[in-house]
Amino acid sequence: MMSVSGWIAANPALALVLPLLGAVAAVLSGRRVQAAIAAGVALALGAAGAAALAARTIAEGRLEGGFGADGAWRYEIDAFAACALVLVLALAAVLAFVAATGAATGAATGAAKGAAAVTPSREAAAAEGAVAAFEPAAIALSAALAAFALTTADLVTAAAAVWGAAVAAVAAAAVARADADRRVISSAFEALVALCLAGALAVIGAALIAAATGGAFWMVREAADIRSPRALAFGLGLALAGFGAMAALAPLHTWAAPLVGRSRVWTPLVVVVAALAVALRFAGAALQTGDAVVPWLVCVVLATLGAASLAAGALQALSAREDARLAAYVVTGQFGLVALGFGFGTPEGATAAILHAGLATLAFGVIAAVWPAVGRAGFDGLGARAPGLAAATTAALLSLMGAPLTAGFAGKWLLAAAALERGWYWAAWLLAAAALAGVVYTARVLERIWMRPSASAAPRLAPSSALAWAGGIACVALGFDARGAEAIAHVAAQALLGAIR
Repeated sequence: MMSVSGWIAANPALALVLPLLGAVAAVLSGRRVQAAIAAGVALALGAAGAAALAARTIAEGRLEGGFGADGAWRYEIDAFAACALVLVLALAAVLAFVAATGAATGAATGAAKGAAAVTPSREAAAAEGAVAAFEPAAIALSAALAAFALTTADLVTAAAAVWGAAVAAVAAAAVARADADRRVISSAFEALVALCLAGALAVIGAALIAAATGGAFWMVREAADIRSPRALAFGLGLALAGFGAMAALAPLHTWAAPLVGRSRVWTPLVVVVAALAVALRFAGAALQTGDAVVPWLVCVVLATLGAASLAAGALQALSAREDARLAAYVVTGQFGLVALGFGFGTPEGATAAILHAGLATLAFGVIAAVWPAVGRAGFDGLGARAPGLAAATTAALLSLMGAPLTAGFAGKWLLAAAALERGWYWAAWLLAAAALAGVVYTARVLERIWMRPSASAAPRLAPSSALAWAGGIACVALGFDARGAEAIAHVAAQALLGAIR
């Protein structure tokens, strides 16, 4: 009998089915814990299938085909898209299990309060259950739309799908904490406005690119005769700016920190990873266009966004007082490194950027899985409350910092080497300065984890706890030997850049 992963690898268009089924099952469950578990299982199976799909594309190359009546939806999946799909679906699965952990913790807390609570009516309980089930459903829907953006061959459809994924992520964040803090609704509305503007820029830019070269990624790569070079250049600028905003790259990252800080949920991270991956799909196709100006423009835009994000993320993380805002600013800085590395315009820079993106996503997934244990007390005393989770968090933080013998060291080392090989010494100095800032705010968080007393009880073990432990072990193991991950990143970079050398 063919496994789920083998089934998806043999039928790439079905990679969207499991996340959508997870969203439907979450809505039908009616309870938050069951909804989150259903969505998490569906997303985890989708991630396993995407891993098999990545193995197939690494071995066989790009997969192209159609799905639906007369092949109405065309897909184009290479090693880069498949690897990005694994990251998005696995991260979404972690966040769904985190939602289940938070719901179980909240239910236990509510039960401990005793009979003082007023028993709600059946109608109120049903309405509350429907709203609670919406968060994991929105997580699964956001992941499904992100997967659609990563696999579609159409430029405009990819931009619109990322836009839809962003809207679903904001809705999930708003529902998760709106009952505890009404300010979340205000932050969600501000984020929605910013993301709608960013999505409009991305869609308009994609439409201009399609008008100049054609409606699909392969048309951009193979465009020998560009109909309108100005439309192509202007469209690329708009598209990359829009995707940069949705990927929380500075200076277009203002929506992320307030939303994450007040909602204290990590659902927008799915959109950040997906938007950055789709932006690199656009950039990789444009770098192979025959025009002489377009590759230069792509490198300038990505390097500018990356340098600004790296600097702004480090400075804002140094001054952040709230744990969730600190995490959001670290996301900005770390994925700014990815944009900067790809902006080098070299295979070495692209390999280093893709490797760092994967390892940073792993570390962020660990921190997201630990987040229910952090609670209102923050990181203070986490080592006393939950030593195992604190150790996993420490491994993830050190990996993000780029400490030796952790996973993040390999990516940052290769990025610095690529910057020096490119002759961009300013980028190497910027990497060093950001690394020093990372030492400062990481040491501050580690002091809070291990040196301060705890005012909260030890958290209960949950599915997200096991995921955090596994991710922490991976952060350490890859620090000793990251050659396999580097080889996969190299193949993905080759798939993205094509014949560029």
